[in-house]
Amino acid sequence: MGIRIVSDTGCDLTLEQAAELDVEILPLTVCFENETREYKDRYEIDPSVYYERLLQCKELPKTACVSPALFQDSYARAAAAGDDVLVITISSVISGCYASAVAAAEDFKDHVHVVDTLWATGGVQILVREAVRMRAGGMDFKELCKAVDDEQKEIRMVGIFDTLEYARRGGRVSRVAYIAGEFLGVKPIITFTGGITDVVSKVRGWKAGNRAMIEYIKNKGGIDVSRPFCYSYAGNDDSKLVNYIKDSEVLYKGHKENLIIEQMGFTIGTYAGPGAICFGFFTAHENE
Repeated sequence: MGIRIVSDTGCDLTLEQAAELDVEILPLTVCFENETREYKDRYEIDPSVYYERLLQCKELPKTACVSPALFQDSYARAAAAGDDVLVITISSVISGCYASAVAAAEDFKDHVHVVDTLWATGGVQILVREAVRMRAGGMDFKELCKAVDDEQKEIRMVGIFDTLEYARRGGRVSRVAYIAGEFLGVKPIITFTGGITDVVSKVRGWKAGNRAMIEYIKNKGGIDVSRPFCYSYAGNDDSKLVNYIKDSEVLYKGHKENLIIEQMGFTIGTYAGPGAICFGFFTAHENE
């Protein structure tokens, strides 16, 4: 009896990475304005093509979670092979993937365990990667499920938006806040606590934004460099990310082997907008 690890494409693993890690990722879908076709994330549209189309859209594309039927099919294949399934989903606060995964698991009783990460993008991916590492270490199914539940509590995320335009169009900020922010060149520093998005500070300019992110990470106890940590970026231009990585290297100097860099998919990228950067990490020790 083996252990299968399943996630959704909100974790922002590429299909190649998922295959290498022996992880099954199930696709969210997206539909563009004036179209009826739904594109499967990563399988039918990759992030670079998505962002090219996003820039041309007057209305934001509509995204949809993984259906219960897809999860159920995955569980049934695992059951036929005599395997247990650990499912790691994007936050239930921003997507219905967790609810779909739980609903589909009803017929499989103790052989499926579903984890609501309460995170997004790189925050989900580092938990998936850590689960893969622990599985390779020989944990049995119950041990792995408990370990992943515990590890989820150690994740922290922080990010910065380049523009509030996409958040405004998606109804995430008011028009007044958007105009004020754009006029002043304000960059909001975003965190995710218990799955809830929160603005912890507002800064002017990217350099100040990077300093604020570094300060946030330090205040959260710093990075556990023995485990994966991940930068994810929205859009097709990673030039700002290159500078962020260079400036923040002091936080993980000598431990770049666990640094992951990913292009953000549409689940978060649609509302964060091109130019947004997020950083997910396991905290070394939370400051009181």
